[in-house]
Amino acid sequence: MIVVMNPGSGAKEVAEVTRRIESSGLKPHISEGTQHTIIGVVGQIFPELKEMLEALPGVEQVIPVSKPYKLTSREFHPQDSIIKLR
Repeated sequence: MIVVMNPGSGAKEVAEVTRRIESSGLKPHISEGTQHTIIGVVGQIFPELKEMLEALPGVEQVIPVSKPYKLTSREFHPQDSIIKLR
C-alpha cells in the first residue's frame, strides 16, 4: 500500500501517519520527493487500513498495491479450478 501525502503536508502530518502505520504492526517506508511525500506500507495489510489512513489530515490518497484475493487470482494460480460434484 502507498500513502500519498498532500503537497503542503508537514512533518507533523507525516509523523502521525507513520505512527498509525507502526501501531498497526506494519513498517512505513518514507520517500520525500520535490512535490509529494510518499509512504510505503510494508507488512500484512488489513482492509480497514485504507479507510483509516485516508481519514488522517494531510493524506491525499491511499493506493493499494496488491490485489484482494491474490491467492485465488489468475496471476497466482493460472490453471482452471475443477470442482467435481457427485
